[in-house]
Amino acid sequence: MEAHIDSMLPWLDGVHEVIVVDSNSTDGTVEIILRRISHPNLQIHQRPRGLYQAWNYGIEKIQSKYTYISTVGDSITALGIDHLLEVAEMHGADVVVSSPKFINEDGSSSRTPPSFPIENLLKKWGTDEPRLLKCMECFELIVSNFPNAILGSSASNLYKTEGIKHSPFPTSYGTSGDGAWGMAHGLNHRIAVTPECFSTFRVHEKSYSKSEYAVDDLNDRLLNLLEEGSGQWISKNADKISTTTALMIREVLDLLKSSFISQKDLEARRRQSWPWALNPWAWNARARRAKIRQRIKMLTNSLIARSTDDTKTEH
Repeated sequence: MEAHIDSMLPWLDGVHEVIVVDSNSTDGTVEIILRRISHPNLQIHQRPRGLYQAWNYGIEKIQSKYTYISTVGDSITALGIDHLLEVAEMHGADVVVSSPKFINEDGSSSRTPPSFPIENLLKKWGTDEPRLLKCMECFELIVSNFPNAILGSSASNLYKTEGIKHSPFPTSYGTSGDGAWGMAHGLNHRIAVTPECFSTFRVHEKSYSKSEYAVDDLNDRLLNLLEEGSGQWISKNADKISTTTALMIREVLDLLKSSFISQKDLEARRRQSWPWALNPWAWNARARRAKIRQRIKMLTNSLIARSTDDTKTEH
């Protein structure tokens, strides 16, 4: 907590308000905050445990145009805050996404950092400038990285407060609320990305067990959420997109479901007693999965190409 506040001090005077949501902690967190943060608009609220419930509650209290979210241990520089704000204003974005540097609990660099969807996207495009995603680019990003969160770490992002209030983080998807937000709302919001890196994500032991937040059939539920979000976008833009585009989107979603069925089949074959490499059914499942993924890639690339021909759509 002390180091977290140290990272905030360089930009704290530049924000309109500081909203703290605590879950009746007994480790001195609130006392440290009161001792170290001197801000005219500091609020501290006590709520029951629940990460995304706490975020949504805090966001509801915010009056500022933009919201920055951070859990203890993550950090961002003053230049980073300014850059995200500049990109948001330049592109009229509801969300600006960037990637963090991963560090261990002691502050050392992580040797095996995970890869976020935005990093895959930036490598694919080779872009070195911030940009606003087109709707179908966002759809491709969601599908090609499913079930990972297109938002990555929210401690590296900036949100337009009005948008995130209207579309809060889903709370019934365990620790995947960020991912669920992308499935439900990604297509219906203006999302910008930047290649700049100016934040840290601290990998540390959690105060809760994974089983505490486990969700049965999480991928199936996220797929259903993506279908609902995509259906809403199609309905919203029915007069602006072609029937072919709508049908292609629905085909991609059907194929994505088939891909996971093939994946489950392959995993089941690999668990059988004899070597899976000698199992023809395992090879069939693998070949079927590869064919489906190839078809998905072809369709999503076609959707991006077609989006320049369709009448411009709004997120």
